[in-house]
Amino acid sequence: MKSPKMPLMALLIIALVANFTGLASATLISNIVATVTPGPAAYTYGYDVYNDATSDENIWVFTVYPGNVEVFDIAAPTGWTFVFTDFLTFVKWPSGDPTYDIVPGGHQDGFGFKSYAPPGIVAYDVEGSDAFGFPTGTTYESTTIGPIPEPGTFLLLGVGLAGLAGYIRFRKKSK
Repeated sequence: MKSPKMPLMALLIIALVANFTGLASATLISNIVATVTPGPAAYTYGYDVYNDATSDENIWVFTVYPGNVEVFDIAAPTGWTFVFTDFLTFVKWPSGDPTYDIVPGGHQDGFGFKSYAPPGIVAYDVEGSDAFGFPTGTTYESTTIGPIPEPGTFLLLGVGLAGLAGYIRFRKKSK
């Protein structure tokens, strides 16, 4: 009788080769919540990174591309560091240790920086790693829009409600 270990070893070897050669497919899904706080001279940008519960990988790198603008006072959460270029076209936060990676269903806040650039469309990406902390090469790219300041939102709502009230009053008087 043949040993059942042989087919299991063959499957294990095929799985490892597929993983290291990129033949295995992985899903990396993230969501970024951006907050922008205007200050006396600069805007403070803060990012919360969420790894979807259906994701197959951990997030070990988070990168933001604010464009060719001055970026300063870069903040990183515990266990994460930051890297940026001389031209400040991107800010990259890699996890320093797999224990700080963002696992599926988890999130991490504390990513941030200050800039003189007003809110707008900002590209970002996250990079995946496996459960052992090895990079998989999977990248998820997207954009986020800086939030609309709340006073402007309330002003628009107030003007809309005042216009609606005026229209209703006008209709009642014309009857």
